[in-house]
Amino acid sequence: MRWAGLTWDEGPDVGGPYGPYKQSERLSLYDEHTERLVEEGKAYRCFCPPDELAAHKLAHKDHNSPPPPNPCIHISADESAERAAKGERHCVVFRASPEPTEIQDLVYGSFKRKLPENDFILRKTDGFPTYHFANVVDDHAMKITHVIRGAEWLVSTPKHVELYKALQWEPPAFAHVGLLVDPKRQKLSKRALGADLSSYRQGNIIPAALLNFAALLGWSPGAVEDEVLTLEDMIQKVGRSCAHDLT
Repeated sequence: MRWAGLTWDEGPDVGGPYGPYKQSERLSLYDEHTERLVEEGKAYRCFCPPDELAAHKLAHKDHNSPPPPNPCIHISADESAERAAKGERHCVVFRASPEPTEIQDLVYGSFKRKLPENDFILRKTDGFPTYHFANVVDDHAMKITHVIRGAEWLVSTPKHVELYKALQWEPPAFAHVGLLVDPKRQKLSKRALGADLSSYRQGNIIPAALLNFAALLGWSPGAVEDEVLTLEDMIQKVGRSCAHDLT
């Protein structure tokens, strides 16, 4: 990415005020918030072996009705704490709202699933968080104000908003944008030719041309004659556009 002319202010390689930037070094933070949700009754421990839990999920194939409850949802708080204290392996499951959560997206507007979310895992039996949990904790801890990601994540956003509410945090603004697709209109695979920056470098593509091309895949600066842009041009035009939208 540096070859392409891009730089960044934070990350594992440059540091920053909200590190560490590797999830494996942030496990104590995830544990802190997981235990808080368990103590408040917003999450519970599940002691089912992973294969049994997967089989329980697969047994419910009717996506038009809620699945049966997790087998461990009825374990008392005292029994759960005692079993965990003895070292019994477990994952931690979020107790989802019985009603679908409506979210607001900057691109799609109001969105709500027909059915409520199923209870979902926050922390796996190996102690690592799932993506759904880690992205919420990390974004809050790093003071992220806007989340911009592919449209396929729109259906998962109600999960994330439920977590923000359960933790009594203000959610960031969400914007889900169209996906890059291949000639068959299928989502561009990371294994496809052209999905890896190295293929452009090896093909002697000029970095400035690649940035110009990539920027215009999901954004228009206005007039056609303005579509040959340097990185500084893009920054200035996007800045003016955002300032106009805010006013």
